[in-house]
Amino acid sequence: LLLLLRRLLLRLLLRRLLLRLLLRRLLLRLLQLLLHLGTSPDPLIRPTVPATTTTTTTTTTTTTTPTTPDNGGEFIGADFEGELKRKGIQHQLTVPYNPQQNGVAERFNRTLQEGARTLLGRAGLPDPFWVSALRQVALVKNRVLATVGDKEWIPYVKWYGSAPAVNMLRAFGCMVVFHVPKEKRGKLEASGRWGVHLGIAKDHKGWLLWDLTTQKLTVSRDVKFLESLYYKEWKQQQQKLPSTPLIVEADEVQRPSRQVEVAVSEEEMSGVTEEGGAAEVEQQQQQQHESPSRVPHPPERPRRDVRPPVRLTYGGRGKPNVVQAGSVVEQIEEDEIAHCYWAPIPEPKTREEALNGPNGEKWKASEDEEFGSLIENETWDLCDLPPGKKAITSKMIYRHKYGPEGELTRYKSRLVARGFQQTKGKDYDEVFAPVGKGTTLRVLLAIAALLGWKIRQMDIVTAFLNGIILEEVYMKQPEGLDDGSGRVCRLKKAIYGLKQAPRAWYHKLEEALVAGGFKKSECDPSLFLLQEKDEILMLLVYMDDILLFSASTALLDSAEQMLEMQFKCSKMGEVKYYLGMHVERDVEKGVLRLHQRKYCEGLAEKYGLQDGGKPATPLPSGFTVEPCADEEVVGESDRKLFHSMVGSLNYAANHTRPDIAFSTSRLASVVSRPSHEQLEAAKRLVRYVSATASVGLEYSGVRQRLQRGAADVKSGEMLLSCYTDASFNSVKADGTSIGGYVCLLGGGAVSWRSKKQNEVGLSSCETEYMALHHGAKEVVWLRRLLEELGVGQEEPTVVFCDNESAVKLAKNACLHGLTKHIRPKWHWVRRLLDKEVRLEIVKTHQQAADIFTKRLAEADHWKGMKLAGMSVH
Repeated sequence: LLLLLRRLLLRLLLRRLLLRLLLRRLLLRLLQLLLHLGTSPDPLIRPTVPATTTTTTTTTTTTTTPTTPDNGGEFIGADFEGELKRKGIQHQLTVPYNPQQNGVAERFNRTLQEGARTLLGRAGLPDPFWVSALRQVALVKNRVLATVGDKEWIPYVKWYGSAPAVNMLRAFGCMVVFHVPKEKRGKLEASGRWGVHLGIAKDHKGWLLWDLTTQKLTVSRDVKFLESLYYKEWKQQQQKLPSTPLIVEADEVQRPSRQVEVAVSEEEMSGVTEEGGAAEVEQQQQQQHESPSRVPHPPERPRRDVRPPVRLTYGGRGKPNVVQAGSVVEQIEEDEIAHCYWAPIPEPKTREEALNGPNGEKWKASEDEEFGSLIENETWDLCDLPPGKKAITSKMIYRHKYGPEGELTRYKSRLVARGFQQTKGKDYDEVFAPVGKGTTLRVLLAIAALLGWKIRQMDIVTAFLNGIILEEVYMKQPEGLDDGSGRVCRLKKAIYGLKQAPRAWYHKLEEALVAGGFKKSECDPSLFLLQEKDEILMLLVYMDDILLFSASTALLDSAEQMLEMQFKCSKMGEVKYYLGMHVERDVEKGVLRLHQRKYCEGLAEKYGLQDGGKPATPLPSGFTVEPCADEEVVGESDRKLFHSMVGSLNYAANHTRPDIAFSTSRLASVVSRPSHEQLEAAKRLVRYVSATASVGLEYSGVRQRLQRGAADVKSGEMLLSCYTDASFNSVKADGTSIGGYVCLLGGGAVSWRSKKQNEVGLSSCETEYMALHHGAKEVVWLRRLLEELGVGQEEPTVVFCDNESAVKLAKNACLHGLTKHIRPKWHWVRRLLDKEVRLEIVKTHQQAADIFTKRLAEADHWKGMKLAGMSVH
C-alpha cells in the first residue's frame, strides 16, 4: 500500500512539473509573438512582407520567389501564410536552430543592427529609435555600391532600374530647426523649433523629425540642418552646469565661445595701472585726475567662451573712466552681459532659439518681464516715421545670471537697441558717462575695515530706462511687441544700446541724488556723499550697481528708502560679491579681504591649461619681453589667443592682483606681434594666477601697524603711504625704463602702477625721479579723496624711494651736470615736500614697489607681495 501511494504521489509530481514546463514554454512563445507583432517605437514605420510583395510587383518587373524565413513568430501566423498563398508564394521554413540555412538574411540583419547601433551611439539617441536607425542604414545600403562576386551594382538601381535621389540624405541624429506652420502655433510662439533628424519620411515628401518641444514625431519639409551638432552634444550642453567661472577681457565682454579681438597698440597697453585707462569717447579731453587704462566690468558670474566679439580699448593718459554704449548691438551695461563669460551653459543667440529651446518657458517669462518694464517705464510712443527720418532696429539679448559660487540664479532678457545704426549729430551728441574707479572702491573698503563701517549693496532694476533722452530717436517695433501697424517707436527713455544711454542714466541718477541731499565728489564723479550732523554716508555708483558705506544704520536705511522712492531697486544686504570680486569680512577683528578666487581659478580651464604645473612666479627665469623678428611671430589664431589671455590677466591685475601687474604690462607691450616664446609666457602666467587664486588684498588695522613698524599708530587711524621704484634701461629695444608705484592704506594696496616710461632716462637717478613724480601725483589725489571722506591726513604722506640720488635731487633744487637737462615738469614733486609729501629712503629689501618694475626670484617675489599689501594664504 505504501509503495502504491509513493508511485501515485510521484506521478502527480511529475505531471505537475510537466505542466509547469509546458506553461512556461507557452508563455515564452506568446511573449516572443508579442515582441515580433507588437507596436513599433516608431509608429510611422511598420513595414510588412505582404505590403512589400505588393509594392514589388507594381513598381518593378521582378517576380517574387519562394521565401525561406526562419521560424520566427512573425513568419508563421495564419494571416501571413494566408497572404502568401493568395499571392501564390511558396512558403518554406528553415530547420530550427540552423541559421546557416538562411545565411544571407542573417548576415544582412547583423549588418543592419551594427549600423543602427553605430547611428544611435553617435547621435546619443535612446533605444526606442532603433527602427528609424535601421531604416536609415537600409536606405543608405540600398544606395551605395555593392559587390557580389566579381560584379558591382547599386541595389536601388538594380531593383528599380533608375538612379536613386540622394539630395534629401542628411546626417542621422543631427540637430535641426524646423518650421512650424502658423496654423499649429500661437501668435507669440516662434516659427521654429528644435528637433532631431531621424531620416526621410516613408509616406511623406519630407524628413522624419523628433520634436523636442512636444516630444513627438513629426514630418516637415522646411528644415535647417545642423549636421555638425548631434543630439548627444546638444543635450550635454543643455544639462551642463558651470563648475568654474570664465571671463573675458572685452570692453562690454564677448560671447562664450569666441575669441576676443583686442584693439590696442603696444604703446596704449604698455602699462598696467590701478584702474586701467579710459575708453575714448568722441576724443573728449577731460581735465581730471589721471585715470589709468580702462578694464572691462567684471562679470556677475561668466562670461564666459564665451560669446560678436567686441573690442577692448585701453585709452591714453589723462582721460576719464567712461562708458560708450551702442557701438555694437550687445553693448549694454557691462554687468548685464559680462557674466556670460563665466558660463559654459550655451545662451540663445536669437529669440527663436530661446523660446523653442529646452528652457523656452523660462526665457519667455524673462522676456515678458522685460517687456513689462519697458511698458511700465513708458519707454516710447508709437507714431508714423516722419519723412527724412530713419528708424534703428533692436534685438533681444538672453543671458544667464550667476551667483558668487557659480550657481545659476536667473534667466535675464534685455531689449537692446542697435546703437551702431545711429548718426552723430542727428540722433545723438554727447555720450560721456563716468563709472566708478577701482581705486575709489578699494579706499572705501579699507576705511570700512578700519572704522567698522557697514557696507550695503543695491541694484537698480532696468537702470537705463530711467534716463530721459533729448534727441529725436526712432526705433522699429521690437519682435514680440510688433502690432503690425507699421508704426515706429519714438523713444522717450534711454533704452539699452543707445549711444547716449549711459550718459542719460547717469544724469538722471545724479539729479535724484543731489535732490536727496547728496553732494558729488570732486575727486571721483561716481562717488556721492551725504552728510548729516556728525554722520557721513558714501555712495559709489558703477552703472546700476550701488554700494553704500556708513557707520550709521539710520543713514543707510534713509538712503535706501530714498533710492526706492526714485527707482525700482533690489536691496542685496551686506556686500559679498561686487563687480566680480569677493568681499570677505570679519567685523569683530576689523579685517576685510578682497579677492577674485573664482575668476582666477577659471582662467586655466578657460584656456585649457589645467595641466602643465603650478608656477611659483609669474614669468620664467631670464625671460624678457622684446620685439621679435617676423619669422618668430605667431599665427593669427595664436595672436587672438594671446590677446584674449592678456586681456583676462589685465582684468585681474587691475583689481586684486598687483603681483602680476608688471608681467601683464610687459606682455601687453607686444600684443600686436607676440612670439611663440611670449605666448608660452602668457600661458605660464595664466597657470600662475590659477594656482594662486586665493591671493588677494587685505585691509586691517593690525596689518597697517605691522607694515609701518610703528607701535604708536592709533587705533582706527588711516595712514596713507607710497613706494616708488624704477628699473633703469630695462627695455632694450628703445632704452627706456619701467616705473612703478604702490599706495597702501589700512595695510593693503589701494592703488598701483607698472608702466614703461615715455622718456629715456640717462641714469638710474633720473628714472627713479620720474617714478617719484608719478607716485607723488597719485598721493595728492588720494589725500584729497580721503579728506572728502572725512579721514584726511594730518601729516605729509611718506613716499619711500630706494634711490638716494633721486631723493636728494628732489630735496635740493640745485643744478648739476648730470641732471640739468631734466625737464621742469619732473621737478613738480619739490613743491609738495613738507606739505603733502615727505620723502624717505627705504632699503631695497624693504621696497614694496620692487615687484612692479622687474621680475623677481621666487622668494623675493612672495616677499614683495606681502610688502605690497597682499594677503598670501
